[in-house]
Amino acid sequence: MDLDTLFDAAMAGDADATAKLEMEADRLFKYDEETILHLQSVKGNTERVRFILREFPHKNLLTKLSKYNHSALHLAIYRGGHTEVAQVLIDAARHLPPPPPSDDDDNSVTSFQAFLRQGDKDMDTALHAAVKYGHLDIVKLLVEADPTDTHIQNDDGKTPMYIAVEKGLNDIADIISTTCTAPSLLGPRGSTVVRIKNLDQGKSQGGTTYKIMDRYAFYVAAIEGDDDAIHNLEMQADIFNGGEETILHGESENKYAERVRVILREFAKKNLLATLTAEKQTALHLAAINGHTDLAEILIDAARHLPSSDDDNTRDKPVTSFQAFLRQSDLNEDTALHKAVLKGHAPIVKLLVEADPSDTHIQNWSGETPMYIAVEKGLNDIAEIISTTCTAPSLLGPDCSSVVPNKNLDQAKSPGGTLYKIMDKDALYSAAIAGDDDAIAALEMHADKLNKYEETILHTESENGNTEHVQFILKEFAEKKLLVKLNKYKQTALHLASCEGHTEVAEILINTARQLLPPSLDDDNPVTTFQAFLWQADDKMETALHDAVRKGNVGLVKLLVEADPSHPHTQNSEGETPIYIAVERGYYDIAKMICTTSTAAPNLDAPAGRTTVLHILINNLDKGAEEEATAVIKLIIKAVKHANKHGTSDERDQRLMQFFNRTDEKGRMILELAVEENHLDVVKLILAKNPVYGRRIWRMYPELMGIMPLIYRAMDNEKHDIVNLLTQTYQRGVQMMQFQKEVQTRESANVHQFISANVHQFISDMDRGNEEYVLSVLNNYDLKELVTFHDNLGWTALHHAVYYQHNLIIDKIIQAQKRYGHGFVYPDRIATPFHIAVQKGYMTTLQLLLKLWPATSLTFTGSDRKGQNILHLAALQSGKEMILCILKYCPEVCKEDFVNKKDDNGDTPLHLLIGRGCFIPEFCTYKGLDTRIENKKKWTPRDMLYFEDQIMEDQVQIKIILDGIQTDPIRDNKFSRSVVPSKRMRKDVIFNERAKLMIHEKYTAMKEDPDVIANCFADAIGGDPISKAALRMKADKLNKSGETILHVESKKGDIENVRFIVTEFANKNLLSKMDISEQTALHLAAQHGHTQVVEALIHAARLVPSSNDSNVQNSEGKTPIYIAAENGYKDIVKVICRDCKALVLDGPGGRTTALHALIQNIDREGTEGESDVIRMMVDAAKRWSSVQDFEALFSRTDELGRTVLQIAVERKDVNAVRLILKEDPANQPGGEMKRNGLMRLICKAIDDECSDDIIKALSQTYKAGIKDHDPNDVLDLIRAIQELDKDSVLSLLGKAKKLVTFKEDNGWTPLHYAVYYEFDAILDALIKAQKDLEHPFDYENMEATPFYVAIERGYTSTLVRLMELWPDLSSDECSPYTLVTQDDQNILHMAIVARVGENRKAVATAADSRKEMVQMELWPALSSHECSPYTFVTQDGQNILHMSAVACAGENRKAVVVADAVDNRKAAADNRKEMVQSILKYCPNKYMDKILKQKDKNDDTPLHLLISHGCFIPGLIKHKGLNTMARNKRDFTPRDMLYVEDATVADQVHIKIALDEVLTSKSGWKLWGKRTEKKADIWRCNKTPPSKRKEKDVKFEGEKKILEKQRTKDRKTYKMRTNTQILVTALTTTVTFTVGFTMPGGLHQSGEVDEGLVVLSRKRAFTVFMVSDALALLMSTSSLFFYFLESMNEDIHQVSLLNASSTVLNILSISAMMVTFIAGTYVVLSDTPVLAIAICIIGSLFFLLILVLWIIKIVFDRYKRNKD
Repeated sequence: MDLDTLFDAAMAGDADATAKLEMEADRLFKYDEETILHLQSVKGNTERVRFILREFPHKNLLTKLSKYNHSALHLAIYRGGHTEVAQVLIDAARHLPPPPPSDDDDNSVTSFQAFLRQGDKDMDTALHAAVKYGHLDIVKLLVEADPTDTHIQNDDGKTPMYIAVEKGLNDIADIISTTCTAPSLLGPRGSTVVRIKNLDQGKSQGGTTYKIMDRYAFYVAAIEGDDDAIHNLEMQADIFNGGEETILHGESENKYAERVRVILREFAKKNLLATLTAEKQTALHLAAINGHTDLAEILIDAARHLPSSDDDNTRDKPVTSFQAFLRQSDLNEDTALHKAVLKGHAPIVKLLVEADPSDTHIQNWSGETPMYIAVEKGLNDIAEIISTTCTAPSLLGPDCSSVVPNKNLDQAKSPGGTLYKIMDKDALYSAAIAGDDDAIAALEMHADKLNKYEETILHTESENGNTEHVQFILKEFAEKKLLVKLNKYKQTALHLASCEGHTEVAEILINTARQLLPPSLDDDNPVTTFQAFLWQADDKMETALHDAVRKGNVGLVKLLVEADPSHPHTQNSEGETPIYIAVERGYYDIAKMICTTSTAAPNLDAPAGRTTVLHILINNLDKGAEEEATAVIKLIIKAVKHANKHGTSDERDQRLMQFFNRTDEKGRMILELAVEENHLDVVKLILAKNPVYGRRIWRMYPELMGIMPLIYRAMDNEKHDIVNLLTQTYQRGVQMMQFQKEVQTRESANVHQFISANVHQFISDMDRGNEEYVLSVLNNYDLKELVTFHDNLGWTALHHAVYYQHNLIIDKIIQAQKRYGHGFVYPDRIATPFHIAVQKGYMTTLQLLLKLWPATSLTFTGSDRKGQNILHLAALQSGKEMILCILKYCPEVCKEDFVNKKDDNGDTPLHLLIGRGCFIPEFCTYKGLDTRIENKKKWTPRDMLYFEDQIMEDQVQIKIILDGIQTDPIRDNKFSRSVVPSKRMRKDVIFNERAKLMIHEKYTAMKEDPDVIANCFADAIGGDPISKAALRMKADKLNKSGETILHVESKKGDIENVRFIVTEFANKNLLSKMDISEQTALHLAAQHGHTQVVEALIHAARLVPSSNDSNVQNSEGKTPIYIAAENGYKDIVKVICRDCKALVLDGPGGRTTALHALIQNIDREGTEGESDVIRMMVDAAKRWSSVQDFEALFSRTDELGRTVLQIAVERKDVNAVRLILKEDPANQPGGEMKRNGLMRLICKAIDDECSDDIIKALSQTYKAGIKDHDPNDVLDLIRAIQELDKDSVLSLLGKAKKLVTFKEDNGWTPLHYAVYYEFDAILDALIKAQKDLEHPFDYENMEATPFYVAIERGYTSTLVRLMELWPDLSSDECSPYTLVTQDDQNILHMAIVARVGENRKAVATAADSRKEMVQMELWPALSSHECSPYTFVTQDGQNILHMSAVACAGENRKAVVVADAVDNRKAAADNRKEMVQSILKYCPNKYMDKILKQKDKNDDTPLHLLISHGCFIPGLIKHKGLNTMARNKRDFTPRDMLYVEDATVADQVHIKIALDEVLTSKSGWKLWGKRTEKKADIWRCNKTPPSKRKEKDVKFEGEKKILEKQRTKDRKTYKMRTNTQILVTALTTTVTFTVGFTMPGGLHQSGEVDEGLVVLSRKRAFTVFMVSDALALLMSTSSLFFYFLESMNEDIHQVSLLNASSTVLNILSISAMMVTFIAGTYVVLSDTPVLAIAICIIGSLFFLLILVLWIIKIVFDRYKRNKD
């Protein structure tokens, strides 16, 4: 990805691109070494510049300079004049911190003014650049930003003002002059910008306002007396140019006499005459150099007036008098006279020597005097002037050469002519030795003359090794005491001879020194005796012997030592003695000679005062010279013994032991060092010579025990010979101790005498792991010294236990030490038990020590002999676990000093870790870690990254961590100057590339393997920057579910990962990110019950002011607290309630709340713990909500319409019920309380067998709000209604009829409760009682009427009964048919759209529902239409017909028990239609048109709703007053409602068919008003898009075909059934017809009285026979006719009606035929009653069978209904 693409992505919010860009931020691009800020400033990309400065302020890019010292501001001006970019950079620079007190970095800008004034390689500031390129706007920005800047001159000497005038940029010049307080007007070579109105002598180059005047013009004007010119010159008078020259120097150099006079006259107070240049030259020097005699004379004359002062020639005031002025020397020690002679300017020389003839003339840096120069150059006239004019001119020259007159010395040819010549040193010495007086005189002049090193000629000749010259000097100039003269380094001639190894010269000097006289009382010279001469130390405290030893000259050393054998051999300033130097350099001969010759006690001290010569000798012992070195050691020991021969034997042994116990700077004795270096012979020698390991070993048990650590060390290094030698010595000592123990036991010695032997036994048993003995010793108080004992190496019993890793014994020893009062203190620079554990790598032992160690002891922070603490040792082993363990147990009070401790090399543990590439995040990120500490190589820890060219181990991670530690520009630089910048830059490139690769690999692995993420989190939390960077890239990447890593980890409940994410990636705003379900991480954490995660997320959100994740609803409308409550996570609810400052409890749909969900899902049978959660949420709601919202909380309902109190009652949670009743403001004492729903809850609680406590609490609250009625009677009445106890209701009404007027706050009366519980039997009694009391039937809106309850519950029969009984109101406005709801829905709207409640009284079939309907005419006629139930409308504006039309089919009040769900929905739809039809049927005609035309809030009429809900009621469509052209707010007609939904709803197909039949004149109905409208007229008003209408019509046609197929199938079914039934009917007709002519008992025969008549006609049974036969014939014949009609009808509805009628007629005809049979048989057999009765009984079984089948059907229907 190129840089431009990277910028675009980063600025668009891509975190990965931002991270990559951050890595590129301070990378230097191209050859010019420019950062990205430079590049974007050049291009003028303002937005990118803003982005860089905003996102990467820690990179300090604003102060970065390119290769040419250009800041980003320079480049924004140079290449395009980008004003906006310049403005952005200037504004950003205002926030730069002030510069530190000392800032040595020339390439840094650390303050606002310094940033603006930064010069590039040509010293051009940003203002110079802006002026050069004529960028007026940028110039204005810059000068307004820093008006106090005086503006420097660039390398051309030009200021911004000068450039502006020079280029004729008058606007810019005006801006600078008017804005800046004191802008510099200077230009190159003394030119200046001036205003034309003041100086118009020169021609202006800048226009009419300003002009440039050069120095010549100024001087001309000044000479003429122009005050302005003089003033301008005065301003420049003491301003230095590049060579620090004033105008006096410049004019003196250029030979402008008049100008010089003006300067000296006008600016005398400036003291320019005494001002020196950078070369320390006065104006006189320059005049002399250039040969300006006139100027020299003017200057000399002017100098005569300089006042005298006591401070002449001081450093602060070098020239303040005439002579001092003339004798002033420059950096080369040349005076003006030297310069005049060098240039051969005789007139000037004459002026100078005449002005100061007493000057003896100094030698310059080359040792030349003016006279010497004149003779050397052959300038005889000048030489003559000097010699004749000066009283005592110096004739000396360099290197002991001299000027002599030719007439006196002819030996050498004079290069200067015939008057004088120069003789060099050798010639002078030769002549002097030969007896030449002039030469001797010349040398005498040189004798005590000091050169620049303050050396005499004796020093020089001794250093050069000229034996003859030295002898001559000492003989001829003895009175000058040159032998004791010291040079500037406090060295005698003997020092110099020793340094150069001139033995003969040294011998001469020593022999001469023997003649030195004793010092006199008034002699201050430190060296006046022979010994003092030999012992003389220079400024480094080195004697001649030091120099001789360092030279390695054995003979010279012997000469010096033999000259004074008693010399103590002192140390020099470095702490080195002569014998130390000899040993260190391997000069063993010299060491031997010193030991054998010197009689004084040898000073064996080495530098630092602790180590000795023996340590150095052993440490530097070369294997090839081991034998010789051993001999030296023997001689040193012998010399030590010889020097300590006085005193008793014990005293001598004691001093010798002290010598052997001396330690080096690392605390090692010579025996230790010999063991470490594996020098077996040396070890033998020490063991043999040290009295400790000899006869006294039994008394020196600390030293004896000290052998054991040496044995350990030798064993670890596999030095077997030394192990054997040390072991033998140790065992010998132990044997002697055992012997002494036995002896002292026999002598009854003190127990203390046994310690020496018991220590060995103690340590031996530890080695063998003999815990029984060790524990017994530790429990013996008399042997407490065993645990407090330490040997001469500082080892205690604890050291040995740690070495053997006996953790149990360690525990016991530490306990014993505590018991015995051991201080747990060890000597400094002695290895502690902690050091032993770390060195051996015993992790468990180290951890045990740290745990058991007393908190008052800081022994573990101590250092060993190398100055290393245990952190150093762990770092050397790359022991990450050890370091973490140490940091864990280290007290904070000392941790900072502990981790920053420097060892003897100056390395801190961090140096060592970085050098080895050992990355320990916890250590590297410790706040007290100082990354600026330098070791002895001046390397900081960061520099260790660049020690090797290759990257070691984890150095990439270390670099990233260190780069993030220090970003404050005020602090010191991150890197020392020890690392070459080019090397650092090359390594940084490698680091960056490796880091990118590692991050990419880690990120790729995370994408491919989810398990890697867990490891990545663990590493990142541990501090791994690679893992952290990879996670940062992945942080806002979404998975398939739209989840970030915060979602995933919150869902898993990994608290550590979540805390890491919200802490490290806070700027990514992950808390507010949502997945595809619109859920935040807080939602998921709450959903999965992760309490700690919820707490962490809330805490993180509180740190982000804009975060409001707790209120966010997911796609289901659930907030986190709702989810927690829904799942019953009490702890999460508590956390949210406690920690969130603001929250809403809203649930899905805005109705239910989290409080509902909490009570619903909390543990059943609430306890105090459960009620605490509810109480916390209620208390939180008080804090979060307004008073109105808090009151509404208790009245809001869930998706099932339940309040929180209802849910608490259902859950039988008595504590929750009490709490809600207590907290609900509606139930607070004072005034009449709300009783909305309380009565129903009481009834429900009783029905559900809730506890008496719940019922009591509800009842008390309910009754407490009743004021105008007897609370008990009200409660009993409503309870009786709920139990459908008609007698109790009537009894209570008879006792207190006024009870019917009781009204709750929501408007409910007992009549409402009767409707609610579908108690139709008492409706007439309640309405009658209300009429009797003349209580008005007035309601404010539809919601307050009982009709609303009936429709909402879906009680059709109850609704019909209400309409029957409702009185005719005087006002139509109070009629339930005209009242509307809040949505402007009337009763008909409501019937159509209201959701119908579940029926409480199950019925067997849909027919039962229809049977319950009665005539509405029973409702009393009210005088007022306004109060009529037919005119009332609901809040939705729906009247009774609206409400009935769209009652939800799935919630039918009478649950129809059918075979399947399809039939159930059909039955429910039939019930809805039935409700609408009932309203239309029983609604008074005067309200009919009004309710049909009533519009709700959406302007929908009932017809709109009927059609949209697919409710097909032909009677409504045929109604004459129906407005079919009414439009709703969407401008839809009723017909348009067919096309609102894409899918076909309910009976819309039937509606469409009916409408199409009307429109095509296939039906006789006048569907749309008084006339049948054409189809085209209808569609002309249609607002439905044609495309959508066409699509829906296709669906209609498809469903219509399906419907036709079903109808055809149904017709076939009916036909098949009809064919069977026709046979039965025809047979029945035939039989009954035949029976009518075939009479039972026959006819009277002819001749009889009743001839032709029926014989049995007079019997009653015969009458029954004939009547039943006639009825059977009638019904069967009628059935046949119906079948005939059925076969002619295509309407399936008509067919079904005809078929059902035929079936009924058939059943009745068969029954009548059976009666006919029974009656006829009875008539015939009347004479045999028994048989007749039997036949009748048998025939009657047919009717019994029908009854049984009917009962079975009823039972089955009831069983199925109950099951559903």
